[in-house]
Amino acid sequence: MENLSINNYQYTPPLKIKGFTLIELLVVVIIIGIIAAIALPQYQNAVRRSRAAEALTMLNAILKGQEEYYLIHDEYTNNIEDLSITIPSGKLADNMSDEDKKSNYSYYCFSKRTCVAVMSNPDYPIFEFTASKDPTNKGKKWCQLTSGKNQNARAICEIMGTVDPAMSDLYYLLK
Repeated sequence: MENLSINNYQYTPPLKIKGFTLIELLVVVIIIGIIAAIALPQYQNAVRRSRAAEALTMLNAILKGQEEYYLIHDEYTNNIEDLSITIPSGKLADNMSDEDKKSNYSYYCFSKRTCVAVMSNPDYPIFEFTASKDPTNKGKKWCQLTSGKNQNARAICEIMGTVDPAMSDLYYLLK
């Protein structure tokens, strides 16, 4: 609005202060809070699924290495470092601290035919793969729960497989 002049009286309109009102700011903060409340659990689920997928990929590589090792030595090994694959040493169970095991999968093999990916965080299941020459399980792959694992771990197993009828309801055969 322009300055007005009436009978030599000069009227100057007040300056308009631009900004947000408290109500407008409150509405924005509430909207951001609602979006965060919805997005954070979805983000956490995506992180859990991606870490589980990484564990499966790593275990598949370990199992392929085991099968190659078997072809050469006529037995499996418990030492992952003997295999013809490269696993970062920070991922092997023997080289990880207890604190690291809460946020990352660690890998080890036992009984010279079974390899597992384990995380001590209750949100993540255990993955167990058996070698093809395992006399009992013959190459079965499981998503496994333990008594300490929670619904998030169960949800991962339910997405990836079905309950193994030969085992308890804590073992899901991977598809």
